[in-house]
Amino acid sequence: MESGVGRRSISRVVARLGAAVTIIAGSLLVTTSAGADTAGHGYGYVWADDPSSAIGVAYTPSTSYQANSTGAPNTITRTSTGVYAVTFPGLGALGTATVSSYGGSSSCKLQNWVAVSGGTQVTVLCFASTGAPVDSQFTALYTYVATSPSPAGYVWNDRPSAALNRSFTPSLLYQFNSTGAHNTIVRTGTGQYNVRLPGIGHQKADSWDVSLTAYGTPAGDPSAFCSGNGDLSTAADAIIMVTCTTATGSAIDSSFALTYVKSGSLLLDPVSAHTAAYTNVGCDHSGGAVGPGSCSIAPGFDTNPAADATISVLGQGQYAIHFAVPLDAGDVQITTWFTAGSPTNGRCKILYWDSFDGVQVSCLDSNGAPPQTASFLISFVV
Repeated sequence: MESGVGRRSISRVVARLGAAVTIIAGSLLVTTSAGADTAGHGYGYVWADDPSSAIGVAYTPSTSYQANSTGAPNTITRTSTGVYAVTFPGLGALGTATVSSYGGSSSCKLQNWVAVSGGTQVTVLCFASTGAPVDSQFTALYTYVATSPSPAGYVWNDRPSAALNRSFTPSLLYQFNSTGAHNTIVRTGTGQYNVRLPGIGHQKADSWDVSLTAYGTPAGDPSAFCSGNGDLSTAADAIIMVTCTTATGSAIDSSFALTYVKSGSLLLDPVSAHTAAYTNVGCDHSGGAVGPGSCSIAPGFDTNPAADATISVLGQGQYAIHFAVPLDAGDVQITTWFTAGSPTNGRCKILYWDSFDGVQVSCLDSNGAPPQTASFLISFVV
């Protein structure tokens, strides 16, 4: 994949989006699309390659960088500046979504996902570093499962301002745990949450992955951003720390969607059907250290076990992640993971990916400068 709309000629099918939108309120969406069961279980992903498409007109994004388990093409409609409706035909609306910013200097997040005629629509919001809406490219992934072949779970934080230090069980309609247990959340402070996924924990040497996206538009800052902030997991339970901040880096209560998986893909689909890889990266450039020794990269997971992921440090806050699988199609998601000890929180984004250059990543702190410390988790699937 190349960065920028003008660097590749992309054919697209343009059609009017005429489906009425209704928010799911406790009922399953029944579909009859080929490849989906009667509850609409399945997955889809897209790369939004035309950020300035005509408002109100649906287009079909690059077919090399999108998929739908039903075989139907996904479409995207820009509804206003920085607001996009991504439609996944044939998929039920009781799943989960994740969004990653791509190129430029924007930050993208979830507004919601809802049932539409014949599928699910995920609304994506993109903002400039100032918090103003801005047109942007992004990647989005949606999955809705009944079971998972590997330990995995997802959850939607539907109570961003829950009572402090009290565990609550978020909506059972929009969560999943491969063990059948209920996932829970504790708000430990303003914009601080511990997400517990029982029965699917990990130890230090284990392979695991998290994808995290802010959800909704808090009144204090509609562009609020959420990132990973620590790992309290045990061998029994996965416990992921989450922090949410405003555009200026101040703590703010916010909803979010989180997906966790061990030795599998974010699709929560059998890995035998996909090429997939993930890893996590930690970099410390304090004292001006820039180079391979300033970053560490976990062995992670790869459907090609012959080689682990590697990293090239291109500059402070600029990285290339190389997986031992072809990267000329598919989907990439990135989750920023700034630890509590960082002097300035920030965010990381995807610049582009291909087999030669790897997944190109850029990180900036909350002041818009290259960060002294940067951590992120990155996932690929096709």
